Amino acid sequence: MTLATFMLRDANVTLDEATKAERLNTFIDDAYYVESMLANITLNSQPSYNPHAEEERETLRDFDTVTGNAIDFTTILTSMFSEAGLRENSKVVLYEKDYLIQMSTLVGNLGPNSTRSAYLSPPLKFQ
Repeated sequence: MTLATFMLRDANVTLDEATKAERLNTFIDDAYYVESMLANITLNSQPSYNPHAEEERETLRDFDTVTGNAIDFTTILTSMFSEAGLRENSKVVLYEKDYLIQMSTLVGNLGPNSTRSAYLSPPLKFQ
């Protein structure tokens, strides 16, 4: 079985073959675009000089603001590390701050109803 077959099976929808092919191609094109952009960001981002320095650390809330809230890092990280007591006012070390900012800009620019929803939502989620 191919990945496309698994995606269609897991979507649990009934579509004609032309619509299946069109939606799969759109998903593949969108995923390729995002992955290509992430590769370019990886290649061109600057590493953090001294991420452990106190003045380089940021609170999660401030980092969400810097990244335009494109990705809710606060919610993601506080839920992942709740047992450690991580909160929105916790200062964190950002090893690749430039990458995270550029990646967040990419995600924010995808828009709510385009590649962003196709890439960040479960595959082939149909209305």
